[in-house]
Amino acid sequence: MMSFPVACRCSPEHSNGCEEDSGRCYCQLNYQGETCDRCADGYNSFPFCYRIPISPATTQNPAVPSPGHIDGSHCRPGYFGTHCQPCQCSTYGSYQDTCHPTSGQCDCRSGFIGQQCDRCISTSSTFPHCQGVIDECDPAGTRDSYSGYCQCLQNVEGSNCSICKPLYWNLASANPYGCIGNCA
Repeated sequence: MMSFPVACRCSPEHSNGCEEDSGRCYCQLNYQGETCDRCADGYNSFPFCYRIPISPATTQNPAVPSPGHIDGSHCRPGYFGTHCQPCQCSTYGSYQDTCHPTSGQCDCRSGFIGQQCDRCISTSSTFPHCQGVIDECDPAGTRDSYSGYCQCLQNVEGSNCSICKPLYWNLASANPYGCIGNCA
């Protein structure tokens, strides 16, 4: 008995074709189903199929995201937490206006601390003039120094880049991020 090829009925947008003899679909990473017509486990919002974050954003009606704050099931950049509050990072103390999507911690520049990077580490400095002087920079925690200020590595803080950020430890010059941590 001869078998004839089966027509491919897979979604062309969400599959990479199908088996010639059976017609079985090769679904793309975020999709599943006989014709790749639904999101794979751990993904939602078909046809986009976003990955569900550890701390998903919520609204009163998850099917209708709050305008400007939620993209699918997670907060847009510049917002954090389960209700997508604005980050409010200091333009003086933070490298950017986005923050950690769960904790809301902004990425502070050298010499600045606080969730919004709106305070000086040193009590001898007055916000927003918080940065350390080049002569004091710890080489293990510094990436570059310019304009007379220390520029700390990603996981390091302090006016002279000598302190590991919270949840980080073991400041070492061999580490390109300065300190080791659970979060990457």
